[in-house]
Order: sequence, then structure tokens, then C-alpha cells
Amino acid sequence: MELVLAGHPSNNISADLGISQRTVENHRASIMERTGSKSLPALARLALAAAGNGAEGTTLQGYGQASR
Repeated sequence: MELVLAGHPSNNISADLGISQRTVENHRASIMERTGSKSLPALARLALAAAGNGAEGTTLQGYGQASR
């Protein structure tokens, strides 16, 4: 999530994490769907608002975990 919000393209993120570019895109789409974000700037605003509400250290890692 940090790499996405920092503006890194999916192919760079996938190379850094050792996963496919499509996996990165699927995770990004899933996070956006689950949070109701329509765009990357909207997702960034949501993340900043969460950090401002004392959610420091909180991640979106829990999203999608139930389906595994």
C-alpha cells in the first residue's frame, strides 16, 4: 500500500515484492473496492484520514485475508 500511495507503478512494485504485476493490480483493485475508493487520490485521502485518526501503524493488510 505504501508503494502504491508513493506513486510507484505496478511493474516496479511487483519486481520489488517478487510477485506478478497482475497480482499487484488485483490487490489494488480489491482494496479500492472494499474501501469504496473510486480513484487513487481518493484512496490516498482515506489512508491519510485513517492515519490522522490515531490509526498510525494500522495497515490494510487484513483486507482479503478471509478468502485465503
